[in-house]
Amino acid sequence: MVIGRRINKYYRKYWYLFLLGALFLATVDISQLFIPLIMGDFVGALTSNSDPDFYSFGLVWSGSWFEFNVGYILLAIGVIGFVITFGRIGWRLTLSRVGFLIECDLREELFNHTEGLPVSWFAKEKVGGLMAYFTNDLEDISSSFSQGMLYLIDATVLGLSSLAFMFYTHWVLALLCLAPLIAMGVSGYLIMKGETNLWAKSQQAFQNMSDMAQESISGLSVIKAFVREGREMQRFADSNGKLKLANIKYFHFSQLYGNCWINILIYSTVVIILAVGAYFAVTPDLVFPGIAAFSDTNTAAAMLTKFFGYYSSMIWPLMALTLLIDLGSRGKASLNRVSRILDTDSDLKDSPSLYSGKVQGDIEYRHLTFAYPDDTDSPVLKDISFKVKAGEGIGIVGRTGSGKSSLLTLLLKLYNVPRGMVFIDGRDINDWYGKALRTHMGFVSQDAFLFSETIAGNIAFGHKGATADEIYNAAKFADVDENIRELPEGYDTLVGERGKAVSGGQRQRISMSRAVIRDPAVLVLDDSVSAVDAITEKDILANIKEKRRGKTTFVISSRLSAVENLDAIIVLDHGSLAGFGTHEELLKDCPVYRKLYDLQMLQKELA
Repeated sequence: MVIGRRINKYYRKYWYLFLLGALFLATVDISQLFIPLIMGDFVGALTSNSDPDFYSFGLVWSGSWFEFNVGYILLAIGVIGFVITFGRIGWRLTLSRVGFLIECDLREELFNHTEGLPVSWFAKEKVGGLMAYFTNDLEDISSSFSQGMLYLIDATVLGLSSLAFMFYTHWVLALLCLAPLIAMGVSGYLIMKGETNLWAKSQQAFQNMSDMAQESISGLSVIKAFVREGREMQRFADSNGKLKLANIKYFHFSQLYGNCWINILIYSTVVIILAVGAYFAVTPDLVFPGIAAFSDTNTAAAMLTKFFGYYSSMIWPLMALTLLIDLGSRGKASLNRVSRILDTDSDLKDSPSLYSGKVQGDIEYRHLTFAYPDDTDSPVLKDISFKVKAGEGIGIVGRTGSGKSSLLTLLLKLYNVPRGMVFIDGRDINDWYGKALRTHMGFVSQDAFLFSETIAGNIAFGHKGATADEIYNAAKFADVDENIRELPEGYDTLVGERGKAVSGGQRQRISMSRAVIRDPAVLVLDDSVSAVDAITEKDILANIKEKRRGKTTFVISSRLSAVENLDAIIVLDHGSLAGFGTHEELLKDCPVYRKLYDLQMLQKELA
């Protein structure tokens, strides 16, 4: 069982399952305690009762109730066995179920919250590590509910009831047994703290190993190309070794203190019961207030049978207590890790109450200076100002690392931008609702990410309810329709993980189709024609000019041929605006652009 601000609501949501499970389990626990009572009386009567009816396997009626005999004992134990069986089925159908329900709910909550976190947060988190939260951590929390509830009820109901019967049977023996029990409680608290810390380290080691494995598998083609399999194997062995050591440390601590030490306390109590109980049995004149003197050894045997039976019933609750400590420690450590994500709030200034109107496509930057949240002292864009009218085609060029992608990524409102620096349709971007703004924009990133589904599904991802004709037209816009139809299954072809079943150029153009299918007011192509040949590039640019009239389009490109015929070109250099104008104007007035142009002309001549 774990308790925390992020988890307590599930106790309220599934209270009926907890209640039913507790009732079923309590019924099982209470029923078990009647067995030592019956067996104790049976042992006492076995040697002292000379009535032949006592040994009868049939029930004997005494006039008002059945006589206590072998048949009565068998019937009573049979009824108790039926009740216990029914109760165990009941708690398994309730407590086991509630763990899976909470795991499912918590996983959905974690995923939804993660989806809402800003892009800047993911720059510091690795995908492989995040998977550990959704698997191991949630499984530990689930077990702390289903199994933890079992251990908690057994430890309290069966444990306290057994202790009460022990006091009722022989309070002196019961009092002597309290010392190990108190030591067990104190030990349990200290053990739980130690196990929580060690399990948190173990889970972190698993997260690091998962990070490394995911990264290595994703970059397998690069690893093979550079013949670095041995290096990656060694890296994984090191990471896996650290996980092994962390698990061994946790296991050693758990077994040494949570198992061995607790077992020592449990069985030392057995020694106390046998030694002191035997002393009482052979010393009939030893009398304590509230304890009847033993008239013979038969009475002592009956008492010891009952007492030892109650203590035997108490051994499982004591073991359950150690398991609860172990399970609670792991659940608490995992909950702390999951809560770290759930307690992370988005730092993006956005709200559904902001403006959600239609985007026309007027874009203006006023002295924009921007730095990413993880490195606020190093601006990637510095004092940039320009204005774009709706319907214009704008190219953006510059050397690698000059800030081209960063400049246009800001239009999606994925990062906080200082007020008064970026305007869309004359309205400050901070006054736009981000989700509404992005529905009017199409963005094709450099990565050209595709989902592991059909090509048609990837294209339709950009437009809910897209028809087949809309999908085909979007593919034709990106000049990829013919390539798709040449595939064995056409548009129903599964592209595989991250689109590895298609070429790089096809990936780029399928990504472009996904962006243009929604006919966005603003389209951003981030180096999206770099992997296509010159003829395909020319066809795509012609489609942009013809089919996107009246809509704003930005084309980031490392090739000047892709932008020289657009309405205007933005030239960036080291994060600053080096030039803004047409191709001819920049050749005349912008040294940076002219140098880029001369270099590309030289490359063509050498080719």
